Amino acid sequence: MSRDFRASPRGPDGETVVTVRPTLSAQQAQFERVDDGSEEMNIDASSTQVENIWNGPGAGVDAGADWTQGGSAGHTVGPAFGHVGDGLNTAVRALDDTTEFQRASAFDVTSGHDALEFWLDPKVVPPGSNLTVYWRDGVTQVGLKLSVENYAKKLKGNTPYRLLSIPVIDFNTGGTVVDTLVFQYEGAAGQRYCYDDIELVTGPKVFRLASRPNQIWHIKHIKLVLASDDNGWRVDKFGDITGGLSKGLMLQHRQISTGIVFWRVNAKDNVDLLGRYAKESDTTFSGTPDQRVLVLRYDIVPSEAVVNQDCVLDIKIRDDLSSVTVLEAFAHFEREDVSP
Repeated sequence: MSRDFRASPRGPDGETVVTVRPTLSAQQAQFERVDDGSEEMNIDASSTQVENIWNGPGAGVDAGADWTQGGSAGHTVGPAFGHVGDGLNTAVRALDDTTEFQRASAFDVTSGHDALEFWLDPKVVPPGSNLTVYWRDGVTQVGLKLSVENYAKKLKGNTPYRLLSIPVIDFNTGGTVVDTLVFQYEGAAGQRYCYDDIELVTGPKVFRLASRPNQIWHIKHIKLVLASDDNGWRVDKFGDITGGLSKGLMLQHRQISTGIVFWRVNAKDNVDLLGRYAKESDTTFSGTPDQRVLVLRYDIVPSEAVVNQDCVLDIKIRDDLSSVTVLEAFAHFEREDVSP
């Protein structure tokens, strides 16, 4: 690592004390979409089902199970466990039990799919529980095992169903084919959950900030620029989108190789935006209609957001934002050059 070593005064025992000061230069960069390199975030990233994994046994409102449900014994199905129609009840699980869904043939989950989505109802979540999810090819794990809690607010027992969305790139399968989706109950015995509407979808998009090779970026702050028609922004809107966002605009710092999420911020409405970000400017431009432009800043302690090519900042778009005029994100940082 290239460093600037400068001698400082001698220590109490006469030894030379060396202070290490990395050579830094102030710069900025824009978040770019992972799949096509575009930068503007005002897109429709709402979900469209591509492949149904599990949605009940096929009666009534259920679409039926395209994959075969397996794993540890004792699962039950019924309307009492469902979000809409029948749901899958895991029953109380022993430590490291699994709920599995097997496909008839192996496939590349990254081809034509943007996210794994499912409804989850945590019934019993003992202290220390860690619900994980991953893919297998036969009996071999492919890619990363992810903690579901990294994609939801803290899982607590007896809370309502919530829709969770996990980008397929987070599994880091690298194009290797898979045939089994696995939920595993780690950390504590006695967990119990209900699932419904498990599917692979298109729509959710990831915008990423990663450093250039042989560089480390020490992030100082992130700026969001949001512009939309000035037609009555309210606390329950996102900009001027009535009802806000169902899933939210998520900013997170994560490590690609391990799937670890260091921290995250999610905003579903204008209260979230102004509560989680500092307002830097708020300007209305006259026109037909008038345009309101809001510039928001998220300040970061440099040690809490160091970006390289493995530790990255992601912004996840999971709703329809096509009605806003502009949504873009920039990072301001100090660049440190390191030896190859």
